[in-house]
Amino acid sequence: MLSLLTLLLPTSLISQTTDHPSVFISVNIGGFITAYEDFSKVYDSNIGFAFGAGLGLPLTNKLYIYGKATYFAKKGVPVVSTYNYQNGILVNIVETRDGSASYKQWIYNGGLQYNFTLSDEYNLEINSGVTYTSIIEEKKSSNVSSFLNSSGVLGLFCGVGIEKKFQESPFAVFTELQYNYSRKDIIVAVGNYSGINMTLGLRYFF
Repeated sequence: MLSLLTLLLPTSLISQTTDHPSVFISVNIGGFITAYEDFSKVYDSNIGFAFGAGLGLPLTNKLYIYGKATYFAKKGVPVVSTYNYQNGILVNIVETRDGSASYKQWIYNGGLQYNFTLSDEYNLEINSGVTYTSIIEEKKSSNVSSFLNSSGVLGLFCGVGIEKKFQESPFAVFTELQYNYSRKDIIVAVGNYSGINMTLGLRYFF
């Protein structure tokens, strides 16, 4: 009887603690804080709702090829500036809000993620890589209209997160904070499209 228990016990412990690498997909919701200059003038705030999805392909038990797509959109009212010359200098006399504005941005992060085991249930995640973005912004007012459609490599991203797993379940919940850094030498359009992405999500491990 004792010998049987000694055989079963290690097997049971190993089955619960061994971390087998597996592919995961995720869905997430949260918020994005953009660093786009004067964004809050048109859209009332630099913060907006964001949602997306992710994918992880294991290289080892701890290291993943990491990918995440985030969609951020807001609607607002354009700011129309009226200028005049004073002493030979062009001066902004008055700003008014008129018309409609729409901003849509896809943010694609691709790189590597490493998991640090905190306990049987919790992991600390560190990820980093390259950011690609696609931006569409349209502004219409009584006198002026503009349209921006641009895409390309934005720069780099880095992030940190906490993942909670559930025993005997393929699901896990996670929270993640990422910073997307806009490199001036490879920026896709005039402006700073850096930002902070705050995420709460659900993962499924195959």
